[in-house]
Amino acid sequence: MTKKEMSQKGMVLVGYSGDARSNYLIALKKAKQGQWNEVEQLISEGNQMLIEAHKAQTELLQTEAQGKYSDVTMIMIHGQDHLMTTVLLKDLIYTLIDIYKK
Repeated sequence: MTKKEMSQKGMVLVGYSGDARSNYLIALKKAKQGQWNEVEQLISEGNQMLIEAHKAQTELLQTEAQGKYSDVTMIMIHGQDHLMTTVLLKDLIYTLIDIYKK
């Protein structure tokens, strides 16, 4: 994998993770307002975005495991950071939404 390809995968991580993060935060706002149908839709869309981010991450991991990768780029690191924090946010949002449901 070239350095350019590594950066491109990083941008995929940033994009999908960032969009998922936005959906989760909007879902929390909708939960506060009791708009449960919208909450479910936003969460579902956010989850699909995280699946796409994980696909890109898995591809990077497989490439590295095969010894076919270039230097890690800051964009890729930034993308990994976005993915990690969004997964953590998702877990917290689920807990908060459960609290609002009660």
